[in-house]
Amino acid sequence: MVDSNGIPSVVTTQFPPPVTDLSDREWFKAHANDGVDRHIGKSLISRITGQMLFTYSRAIRNPDGSLDGVVQVSKTPHFFEQMSLTNDLVSGAMLTVWNPNGDVIARTGLTPDQVGRNYADSKLFKHLLGDGSASGTLQGMSPFDHQTRIVSYQRLERWPVIVSASVPRSSALIVFHQNVRQSVWQLSMVLFGLTVLAVIALRLSRREAAAQATLRTANAALTCSRDDLEIRVVERTRELEAAAERTRGDEARFRGIFNSMFQFMGLLQPDGTVLEINQTALAFGGLTAGDVIGKPFWETRWWSLSEESRDRLKAAIASAATGEFVRYEVEVLGEADRRTLIDFSIKAVTDGQGRVILLVAEGRDISDLKAAQARLHESQKLELLGQLTGGVAHDFNNLLTVVLSNLDLLRKRLDGDNKARQIADTAVHAAERGATLTQRLLAFARRQDLRPEVVDLRNLVTGMGDLLQRSTGPGIRTVFDLPAELPPVRVDANQLELALLNLVLNSRDAMPRGGVLTIELRHRLGGFQGTKPSRRGFICLTVADTGEGMDEKTAKACIEPFFTTKEPGKGSGLGLSMVHSLAEQSGGSLRIVTAPGDGTRITIALPVTEPGEVVKPQPARRNVAPA
Repeated sequence: MVDSNGIPSVVTTQFPPPVTDLSDREWFKAHANDGVDRHIGKSLISRITGQMLFTYSRAIRNPDGSLDGVVQVSKTPHFFEQMSLTNDLVSGAMLTVWNPNGDVIARTGLTPDQVGRNYADSKLFKHLLGDGSASGTLQGMSPFDHQTRIVSYQRLERWPVIVSASVPRSSALIVFHQNVRQSVWQLSMVLFGLTVLAVIALRLSRREAAAQATLRTANAALTCSRDDLEIRVVERTRELEAAAERTRGDEARFRGIFNSMFQFMGLLQPDGTVLEINQTALAFGGLTAGDVIGKPFWETRWWSLSEESRDRLKAAIASAATGEFVRYEVEVLGEADRRTLIDFSIKAVTDGQGRVILLVAEGRDISDLKAAQARLHESQKLELLGQLTGGVAHDFNNLLTVVLSNLDLLRKRLDGDNKARQIADTAVHAAERGATLTQRLLAFARRQDLRPEVVDLRNLVTGMGDLLQRSTGPGIRTVFDLPAELPPVRVDANQLELALLNLVLNSRDAMPRGGVLTIELRHRLGGFQGTKPSRRGFICLTVADTGEGMDEKTAKACIEPFFTTKEPGKGSGLGLSMVHSLAEQSGGSLRIVTAPGDGTRITIALPVTEPGEVVKPQPARRNVAPA
């Protein structure tokens, strides 16, 4: 049984039925295209069993007359091949069943290569068809073996079939009567076979309604299965779309994290070809993704400083491709030929089988770290130097105390000897300068005992005004910019006076041809360079001059102990070092702004005291000796 498209639905010899298309068979076309209800087909080779068959089929139609399916019965022509049916008649006998179109339905001696041939143009078949009688006997050339044969034929009343029996003419007369009897018997057998086919067809027609109902049920089940499958496909499609959306979201998050990383990152193939580079690395090199992606990593701008760095990178990639972790420090080239030292590493990414599929390259700018390490090393050296200096200064200060005490006793006993008294005064003055120097050394070593107190800086500077103006000399104009009502600070007043006098004298020395010296006070809220933020801000004491100024190298070195630009014997090199130490010990900082030919501006920033602290009155101004 086949459906309306010629596809087998039920096959009695196989289950499930094979998937094959029978819509091109003539018996199917007769039902589908010509509207035939019953059809006896010509011999053919079965596509299901591979055997030679002839067919009887009947159409199954819907109430509107359209084709719903075909029931087909196939029969092998073994009946006509039985030797007893022909040898009993006469040698060379041949039984043939024709349809009106000249096609052979079954024949004695039919071979597979003869299946499907049409004999409508043969003279013998034209005699059979053109005679018009229901039966008869004639003589003619056989189209099968090309022998002259005596042919007897019979047209069946209820079937479009012509049955013929033939014998060679050479043997027909010898056994004429036997042939006649055998032919009649064979014809009876053929009729019996056709009767059997008719009975089978009748039984099939009775089962037609049941088969059609089964087919409708199967169609309904298929429709239901199709609807269920469509629903599942829609649900699965939604799941896949949701998974794709999650994947896109994960990729966007990964790319955002990848590009926002502070360090340089890149993804490489195991051979070193660049797959991805984050924005930090691209911005450092002044590059775009198109400049590097798809290229060997060592051919990018970052590694163009030297052939040695490229060769080292190639070797590192080769080692990482074997699963080894590689890390070293290297200098790379950035935008505007900027050379930067980085901590570089390459790590392999493997799959489930341990094969390297990606290389992750990372770089971290360690220029600041190296500079900080250098500064730390320098500060440690200065700390050691300070400790040594502080110890020596402390011991030397004790010796000077003894010397000064004895000189004072000596002066009291030299009232009548002026010359000896002058010598003693000179010794006392030299010892006092030595004591001042030891104070600078102790301040540098931070071993000096400060006595911080609440001080009004405006009053302090105003009180030193005459001293400062006398110290600068007539060729320098001194300007004081001291706003009123500034909040107080906590500092050692004596040490601050000495620090201010040192700054003024340095400015004087920087203006040998005269100039303008400005001393100003300002209240600055928030933070200040090199200090922790103060809730109430800082009071900035600034000494600015219009002198020669300093270059960047000198400005950085001037706060180091024993550094001086003065001639030998005219400076200890501890003045600015002491000022810097005082500022830091008081919770503030020192800032120097200068350039060659633009003068120098030095600011001491001191934190403002908390409300409620009382300013201590300043005593009468004393003579201070600068370093």
